[in-house]
Amino acid sequence: GAYKVKEIELSIRRKTLGDVTEAEEEEAWNCLDEWGSTRISDTIQEMKGFYVKSGQVISTRVDLFPEAYTTKLQKLQDLLDPMPFDLVEKVVSQELLDGAPLSELF
Repeated sequence: GAYKVKEIELSIRRKTLGDVTEAEEEEAWNCLDEWGSTRISDTIQEMKGFYVKSGQVISTRVDLFPEAYTTKLQKLQDLLDPMPFDLVEKVVSQELLDGAPLSELF
């Protein structure tokens, strides 16, 4: 979506007007990265679970993702509220123990 539109916009400006400096192009990508990283971080925090883990992994991959993303997603390492134990216990019981209580496993 937004990244492809920006790529096309910059390409057209380069070819027709020739007025895009390297600094302007970098600033355009940085602004888009800031917008995108905020959206994905907010969405991950809202969805929780697996998505938080995925965001945590992405935050460690500074070699693959723009700095705006890794910086925003680093907040997923320590700044999220923990999931309530009752919920964790219920999910583990249902998914791994066919509804049996955790005390039967441990």
